[in-house]
Amino acid sequence: MDVFSEDKLNKIFKCYEGQDSNKIISRESTTLEFKASFSTSAIPIYAKTMAAFANRDGGYIIFGVKNNPRMVIGLKDNTFDEYDDEKFVKNLNEYFSPEIKYDRIQINYKDLNVGILYVFPSEAKPVVCTKNYNSGDKQLLREGAIYYRYRSASSEIKYSDLRVLLDKQKEDERKLWLQTFAKIAKIGVNYLSLIDLKDGLISVLLEFYLLILKNLKLQMKMQYFLHPIQKWLVGVQKKLNYTRNKGLDFVARFNNKYIIGEAKFLTDFGGHQNAQFEDAISTIETPDVKAIKIAILDGVLYINGTNKMHSTLIEKSKTHDIMSALILRDYLYSI
Repeated sequence: MDVFSEDKLNKIFKCYEGQDSNKIISRESTTLEFKASFSTSAIPIYAKTMAAFANRDGGYIIFGVKNNPRMVIGLKDNTFDEYDDEKFVKNLNEYFSPEIKYDRIQINYKDLNVGILYVFPSEAKPVVCTKNYNSGDKQLLREGAIYYRYRSASSEIKYSDLRVLLDKQKEDERKLWLQTFAKIAKIGVNYLSLIDLKDGLISVLLEFYLLILKNLKLQMKMQYFLHPIQKWLVGVQKKLNYTRNKGLDFVARFNNKYIIGEAKFLTDFGGHQNAQFEDAISTIETPDVKAIKIAILDGVLYINGTNKMHSTLIEKSKTHDIMSALILRDYLYSI
């Protein structure tokens, strides 16, 4: 997709005819924001808008257009065009994670230089703020905040929109796992290897199994795709003396050691979410298992408070391996 195609830019820069030939019709929206100028000192402010776009549908920041009235005034110098992308990415990563992907160009519009920055929708939502940023007494970025684009504003996400975002992300991951399992079934488990595209590592599946089957609500017609994997999991559970009447979310073999566990993302306190949390705790407390037992937990349970979930987390962490999925890789290499 060419985000800087002539058609897309013509739509953004469509102007009124006549005297105000530089006054554009487009308004700020969920995918468009105007900035009169570009300054390297304001990158944390731009980063907030970029994160909001990334957490929704992507969007454009146009530099050299003032918003009231919506007039193309151009940039005063070439700072936008000449600013090093390596520094830009470093600044973005200082305040947000995972990485925000973008592209940018500078164009000449009616003899005026205009900077255009396009932010791609994140493939790993949500993008979260990792560091506070203050301007004087005003806090502009808050650590732990998730910013979302609302019409012409970038604000902290509302609970209802966060639920929709997380549910969609979960559904996309479920579809991806189904596609992967279908390929595994077609190739055959004994002929499969895993390639770590991030680190360039290749692992034979018999040596390192990492299958997360969490939240796969399969229709009956899909069951035959999973039969080889389910058969393998049953064999592993028997070998490791895992006797709970419940399947595992996580099974791995690393450095000649088996690791089993539950993986949960907890979005609220009470009810079903408490039951999910207790299920993970029950797994790591299962006796006589011939494997390392871990609980991979993320979500609201890390919020400091008087709720039972958080107090249980603090207590159980003293004697059991409980961690966020963010540090799972480091944990495996530490075994």
